[in-house]
Amino acid sequence: MAVKAAKVLGLQIAGVDIIRSNKGPLVLEVNSSLGLEGIEQSSGKDIAGMMISAIERKLGLQLDLGFSFPQH
Repeated sequence: MAVKAAKVLGLQIAGVDIIRSNKGPLVLEVNSSLGLEGIEQSSGKDIAGMMISAIERKLGLQLDLGFSFPQH
């Protein structure tokens, strides 16, 4: 559902807010500029770092920025 919502808007990366309802899941909003603080805190994962790694893999890149992201 989230992937489809992002694709409909032509977004490769998006923040999609979904809630549960008695009719099933509902999309509340789709954001092209996503905030990751809440999900990173609640999950204990470095979502931004994981996204960068996924983009690098997709593009076949390994960028040496002089630091590495912690793996969770």
